[in-house]
Amino acid sequence: MIGAAYGLTAASGWQGFFFDRHLAWVFPFTILLAAGGVNWTYEQRLRSPRTTRAPLFAVLMTAYAAVVFPAFVSALRGSAVTTASQVRFAKEAVSAVAPAGARIGVLNHPGLAYMLPDRRWVHLGGYISPRFAARSDFIAHLEVLKHEPAQRFDYWLLSEMERRHPTLRAAFGPLLIGEADVFPADIRLAVLRADFAALDAARLPCSDSARAAMEGWRLRDRLDVGYDRDEQEHDYAVNDRDPQRRIEPGLMIHMCDGRKIADIGRAVFGRESFSMNVDTGRPARLVWRAGRTLVANARYGERVYPFQKMNPGENTSWRVSVNNELVGKSGEPSVSGGDCEEVVFEIPTSAVTGETLRVATEGDAISFGWWLYQQ
Repeated sequence: MIGAAYGLTAASGWQGFFFDRHLAWVFPFTILLAAGGVNWTYEQRLRSPRTTRAPLFAVLMTAYAAVVFPAFVSALRGSAVTTASQVRFAKEAVSAVAPAGARIGVLNHPGLAYMLPDRRWVHLGGYISPRFAARSDFIAHLEVLKHEPAQRFDYWLLSEMERRHPTLRAAFGPLLIGEADVFPADIRLAVLRADFAALDAARLPCSDSARAAMEGWRLRDRLDVGYDRDEQEHDYAVNDRDPQRRIEPGLMIHMCDGRKIADIGRAVFGRESFSMNVDTGRPARLVWRAGRTLVANARYGERVYPFQKMNPGENTSWRVSVNNELVGKSGEPSVSGGDCEEVVFEIPTSAVTGETLRVATEGDAISFGWWLYQQ
């Protein structure tokens, strides 16, 4: 068991462990320990033959360890060799393309941070980057990267399999250098430039019509659906018509009046509600970004259905109310290209009676974000 534990740790590459560094003493130590147990059992049998059976079991365990452990090491040697090769590539490739002080983002190689300590690493799995530890959903990580520049990095170091990730591609820039002699191909590493332009473009209304309507107005508050801190601050809630169903945030990448944006939203089938901060007694307008379809994980009770396509339908309408006062209706979101639209709602001054507004929407659609403007 000792050998198996060290073997698994070494094969994982976690914290830079390798067979040749830490496992040389494990095998003989394990055999000596097992042999000592055989001898002790045999001596116990000689002293009390009636209560102690022949040490057959101990002998079999010793023989098992002697055969299995070398086979275990041999089977996992390939993993250790591959890990060592990846470390060499990471060091050479990062040095070739990334200047000193550049931050490197990784998904599943936290051990590189320990093996290459002279580099600054961001691990989206959360082991060495605590901000990403709370949630394992890469969708949520994109929202963090969108709104918290301090968490960003300059380059990606990813395997070929990771580069096919349908979500993270929203932040991929050009590929700069990649491995060519590692098999299987899925684990070949490559360095890409990080590109957060599409995420930045989604932080504010992007359509020409919404921007024109907000000309001369001041942004007072914002709710980015899917961003954990915004949802907590604005007491955001979704009440699905099916109490057993919960739909996780999903990503949409599309063109908005010639601007490429990558935005995270939620499919709402029923009602969403939230609070917005406001200056009392001043005119206000709400801008809502809504979508037509979304691919996201859906939960029904304990079961998870990954990458489900959410489509609210062609004749869906929304009722939008502020402090229980109806402010407008919206038909099916659609624009040229069919991805999303941004709808502007006028909020009557009579509804702006306190420091916060409670906004509620009823209907079926994809909700990406809300902005409140005032004069």
